[in-house]
Amino acid sequence: MPNPDPMSDQNPAIHEKQYASNKWKPPVSIRPTRELLEVYDRWIARTAERRGARMLILGSTPELRDLALAHGLVPVSCDHSPVIWESMKALMTQRGPEEFLQVNWLEIPEAHPYDLVAGDGSLVMLRPDQIEPMLLKIAKLLAPTGAALLKVGVRSRPFAPKDFTDAVAEYRRTRPPMSLHEYVLILVTELRSDRYVDWTLRELWERVLFAHLTPEEIAEVRPCLLDARFYTPTKADFERMAAGCFTVEQVVEAKGPGQWGTTHLYVLRPVIAAGG
Repeated sequence: MPNPDPMSDQNPAIHEKQYASNKWKPPVSIRPTRELLEVYDRWIARTAERRGARMLILGSTPELRDLALAHGLVPVSCDHSPVIWESMKALMTQRGPEEFLQVNWLEIPEAHPYDLVAGDGSLVMLRPDQIEPMLLKIAKLLAPTGAALLKVGVRSRPFAPKDFTDAVAEYRRTRPPMSLHEYVLILVTELRSDRYVDWTLRELWERVLFAHLTPEEIAEVRPCLLDARFYTPTKADFERMAAGCFTVEQVVEAKGPGQWGTTHLYVLRPVIAAGG
């Protein structure tokens, strides 16, 4: 991933400590749904039919690594820490040869093209000004016949605190099998991106959102808070940036518990000129 803010929970040292102690696992609401896994599986299976095919994963997503191994590929995971990559093996069902690449995403070597580049929510780690350069980098990393599968939070509408209170009311009514923090995680990220971009997620919770929770709910949520600045662009902005180096082949909306935001899986084909 690109270099994080040293004062943020996107700091590698903080992440390493959390992962090494097994105190952090991907929240249920941000892990790929069954519907999205079917899309990933089809494209990975198609890629595996090519002799010597190469697949790059932005991050250490266990589900993507499992699918790659199941189809006989050797997944190359690019993350900022081998501790995170190793710890995610505990969530995997497949075992086999893998490769790990520890480098800033924007500096991934382009010498050997990949047939598939996948990122399940990875771009949320980027600053707003890094998204377009990262899309161009992905296009340059791909073989001319390759594809990128990117699950991206894209704001297709304005977000307001009322969206949060509606989501909390739904959570209280339905009691899904996940924590309140997990249930509204995507929504809160999009609310921050839309209205409170200068604040960290922790600041947004403490300054605005806690006012809508009970003391018990605040006590449950507070230990989960991060000083991170996760960001999602608007749908129009993301598609404009992607159009500079990709054609869109498929878009699948991510639905499921806690999906109060607007997350989509984009299947993108590189424009040949992007590699020049």
